[in-house]
Amino acid sequence: MEKIKMEKIKFIILFYLVIQSMVFTYILWFGSPDYEEIEYTVKEPYVFQERLDIEEAVTPSAVVMPRDGEGVYFLQPGMPACDTIWEKSRELLRDSRREETEALQAAGVEEPEAVFYFDPPFPLTGGILRAEEENIQVTGLEIYELPEDDGIREVFWKVHGYKEKGEEEKVLAGSSGSETWKDIKTEMEKAREKEARVYIKVKEEEIEEQLPEGMNAALQGDAGYIYLPGENVELSSLFLEKENFSAEKLIKAIFLDPNLVRKIEERDQDVIYTDGEKFLNFSGSSFKYSAPPVEGGEISPDYNQALKKAGEYLCHFGGWPPALRLEKVSYYAGDSHFREERQRYRARWNYYHRGFPLLGEGKGVWMEFNDRGLASYHREVWGFSRKEGVEKEIATASEVMEKIGGIYSGEDEENKAMPQTLKQLRLVYFAKEENESLAEPCWAAVFDREMLILQAHDLEILYKGEVEDEFFPGT
Repeated sequence: MEKIKMEKIKFIILFYLVIQSMVFTYILWFGSPDYEEIEYTVKEPYVFQERLDIEEAVTPSAVVMPRDGEGVYFLQPGMPACDTIWEKSRELLRDSRREETEALQAAGVEEPEAVFYFDPPFPLTGGILRAEEENIQVTGLEIYELPEDDGIREVFWKVHGYKEKGEEEKVLAGSSGSETWKDIKTEMEKAREKEARVYIKVKEEEIEEQLPEGMNAALQGDAGYIYLPGENVELSSLFLEKENFSAEKLIKAIFLDPNLVRKIEERDQDVIYTDGEKFLNFSGSSFKYSAPPVEGGEISPDYNQALKKAGEYLCHFGGWPPALRLEKVSYYAGDSHFREERQRYRARWNYYHRGFPLLGEGKGVWMEFNDRGLASYHREVWGFSRKEGVEKEIATASEVMEKIGGIYSGEDEENKAMPQTLKQLRLVYFAKEENESLAEPCWAAVFDREMLILQAHDLEILYKGEVEDEFFPGT
């Protein structure tokens, strides 16, 4: 009896399940639910800073002003006076008009009021020259003041640069009847009294006389000379502070759809964010970005376009602090058969303080890009917070030459251990890897196959090794 009752219960349950299955099947096949219509919108990416104009992307590598007596007054990036004088001079240049070279020669003016050197070149575009189809890459600008005539002083610019088809030299003129030239002269006078350092021009032959036998000098490209401190310079070490980023803002700036981004935490506490195509390695105060699908793109060698894109990427992905200077823009044609050699532009920036760049492993910003976009980007920017100790007199350039001679005189030249050519010598700040929050003043010497960094006070060797392109500006 109980067995029959159990069978009836099973039958009822089974019958219920069959009916339920038929109902759901009917709804699935013939039902028409009202789906809510949604509007799909793509959010605008986060932008750290609006892009600078192309003429703002390049600043002078040095401003030289004449001085009574030996030497010149020398201004470099990271000095407020250098930035102010160039900003006002750019305004004057923008209002300039073309003139013939004879006008300057007839005035009998030989010495310029100031010389602006550029590395990388400054893009003198049609907008500045009031010409539609003008594009000169300027390596030097000389500004002359003519004697007053009828109460008006005339200012002439001599432009040294080049186009795609060889060397060019132009002369421009701008009336100083405006207040701009008066402001520039006032700023120059202030700089002479306060910020400018006294430097002397040293020829290659003079440098070579102090180098070890078998080593020569090839300084400043084809110029054949270099500017070095002509008076005692006092410097101290400086404490550094890293710039900090918000991971959320970086993700919104880099990735099209942040909802698709995955977070991967690594053992060294770094964090990787990726959407499968782009990769952001983030550590709070520095980051590395890569986009492998972009690496196979191509580019045309257009310097102005490269400046525009480099500035755009830097501003949009982190911003462009005032003391961060563009050091180099390079075009690599490469071999398209090899992935790592495909066409690309490379750009690099360094942080400056009182005229000297900050060097160190990983310090600064560099990127690679092509027509498809930004392929790779490294950013580690440090700012200077305060002095460490008191300023002390540093070693002179002659003492540095003597030290270089002592270091390399015992090298085995047959094994090519001694570098052959000194390409650059300058003062820098250097942060050692073991104490990256302290920057020491140093002398940096770049050779053809090696770089040497000496502590500026006692000439202790802090680095001696291969030249790394993103490690040192201007190589």
